[in-house]
Amino acid sequence: MIAFVVWNLATALIVNLRIDDDGREPPRARELTIFVTGKLGSGKTSLIYGFLGEGGEVVKEKRRTSAVTLLKDTIIRNGVNVTLLERKSLEHDESEVDKDEVSLIQNVDLVLYSLRMDETRCRPGHKIGLIKLGSRFGSNIWNKTIIALTFANRVDFVDQEGKTESDKALLEDKKKHWTQCVREVLIEEKIPETIMESIPMVPVGYYNKHILFDESWIDALYTSMLSRLTDDHSRMNLQLFLKNSTETIVI
Repeated sequence: MIAFVVWNLATALIVNLRIDDDGREPPRARELTIFVTGKLGSGKTSLIYGFLGEGGEVVKEKRRTSAVTLLKDTIIRNGVNVTLLERKSLEHDESEVDKDEVSLIQNVDLVLYSLRMDETRCRPGHKIGLIKLGSRFGSNIWNKTIIALTFANRVDFVDQEGKTESDKALLEDKKKHWTQCVREVLIEEKIPETIMESIPMVPVGYYNKHILFDESWIDALYTSMLSRLTDDHSRMNLQLFLKNSTETIVI
């Protein structure tokens, strides 16, 4: 049973952009592009729908580069156009490097890489996918990446009486486990320590309506996304996209 957050936001119109008569540059587009990938079966689609939620104008399509098909979801809220590109697992992808795809992904604003928090071992497949993320799209991709530890709501440790201190301790242990898994890959790939330390590891999901780490996972994810955006314009777009949002838990 997977729970995720639905965002109830008013639909807004796209801002029309133009060049003024006096020759000034047009305003920068109100848009963000987020690349979502990760291990096969790690809940990428649920993560996307949890972020997009309901409300606003949603456009679904497939974007084909020369060798790769990306699933594309675009939603417009509060005048901001957010596009999420979902790619099949890199772990099992033996195709040649697609220059069109590389160019597209290198220019996204953020990367959400999903790993299942309820798995108990860091397997070779986990590491292969992470290695391919950096080798295919360049080491700079790590400066845009957030590790989403999905299915955190499936970690079976909460009794029916409610949340206890030991719950938080177990989640922290699992978070450390996956942090170490990612670090091993980045050390092997010779990624600088400063970059490794900056990559957020965010558990996502609920368990029996008890909130992980005493806060909403969507709030933690949102805060991490803001921290990864490198310019004020992009941060403003994300804040505007989620402005006046309310949360509803859907089981």
